[in-house]
Amino acid sequence: MRLKLSFTVEEEDIYKEAAMILAMATSDLKHGISMYENIQKELLTQDGAGDIEKALAMMSDLRKALLKVDVRTVEVDDIITTYREHLESTKEENLVAQNLREMPQPPSMPAYEELETLEDPAEAPTDENL
Repeated sequence: MRLKLSFTVEEEDIYKEAAMILAMATSDLKHGISMYENIQKELLTQDGAGDIEKALAMMSDLRKALLKVDVRTVEVDDIITTYREHLESTKEENLVAQNLREMPQPPSMPAYEELETLEDPAEAPTDENL
């Protein structure tokens, strides 16, 4: 059974961690290359009488090794893609926040309590008085 793990790293370590996760597939990749070469040797024997059952078993083994490498590669791709999306989103949010800070603000209105203390509505502050 395969389980999905989750863990936290510092933002500046994302790519380093991704590389380490990808490196976990090194032995599977090396094993796959070895199987690939051995399958060919088995099929290319001088008399053409190689052990076909052995070659088929090695092909199955090769496919399993390649699947492990593929799964690990997909996981690392997902980590990097998600991180890049996070960076883009953060950049956009910062830009929006900066634009909002730079926008002219509407004039201040008196607080509700101040409005209650005015006896004559004509005394209410106007834009000119603010």
